[in-house]
Amino acid sequence: MQSIKTLFFGAIVALLWAAPAMAQHFHVVNKLPAKNVCKGQNELPPDLYDDLNKAVNDVIKSGVIGDIDKTVDKTLSDNKIGDTNTVDVEVNIATDADSYLKAMHDAGTNRSDADMKDWFGKDVAHTDTVGHGKNQKIVIFIFCGEHLKTRLLDGNAARTVVHELVHAQLYAMSLRGLPPGKEPYKEDDNKKFGEDQGRTGHGDEHNADFNKIVERLTKLFEEDMKKQAEKPKVTEKSKGKTKSATSKPKKKPRRGKAATEEASASSNSGISIGIGVNLGERRERHERREPAHERQNNSGFKFR
Repeated sequence: MQSIKTLFFGAIVALLWAAPAMAQHFHVVNKLPAKNVCKGQNELPPDLYDDLNKAVNDVIKSGVIGDIDKTVDKTLSDNKIGDTNTVDVEVNIATDADSYLKAMHDAGTNRSDADMKDWFGKDVAHTDTVGHGKNQKIVIFIFCGEHLKTRLLDGNAARTVVHELVHAQLYAMSLRGLPPGKEPYKEDDNKKFGEDQGRTGHGDEHNADFNKIVERLTKLFEEDMKKQAEKPKVTEKSKGKTKSATSKPKKKPRRGKAATEEASASSNSGISIGIGVNLGERRERHERREPAHERQNNSGFKFR
């Protein structure tokens, strides 16, 4: 018989092996308010805002952050850079151009007002570095407005967050000492790539290399969410037995007239499948009307 100490040690090892990898040098925080702040001219329906906020939290808790952390560490190691500093990343939302400019100036940006107004007017989100010297950090600002609404209606909340984190991955390398020109990929736009992708899907991923990383991390996120959904949900414990959320009490057999009435009601009830609201219904409910030139691209705009 194994000793209690051996069993205890084995259990600890098993738990550590099963635990998700935690990012050591890439720290991401969700700064979005819990309640919808996209109002007025840049209004966002409450359910779409909730989708976005949930996506930010889900991506942060997924394996995406650990993967980015490892990629940054490996890139630095390959270039013989031994920096071990942690880079802070904040995910924010801007309700209008003025609030975006103020937040960026308060954080210590060196960008011009003209550039920032242009980003807010054209993009879904923008990722940048702010601050000076050792006090620099990365900020992701998601912009309230029609561009974001379109993106969310297309079911791309998580992909939007992942896209910005791929930019943040590059900036983390730079903040930790990677020299210009040593980046493993670029974030510059490739016009032909954008045109080609615009006919088939995501035309806003800048270039082929950037797109591959977004695709891979989005797939990683989706697989994590699928595994999470497959885990049984424990709701209560009774008499040493665990009841799952899907457990149902056994029905006693019905007899006589009651059984006949129940069978009749059942035959007329039809079948209900719990698939929720589909994308077409959500589009119709929010009454989105897209110009024809925007429909050739899922987003109708570009990211930064």
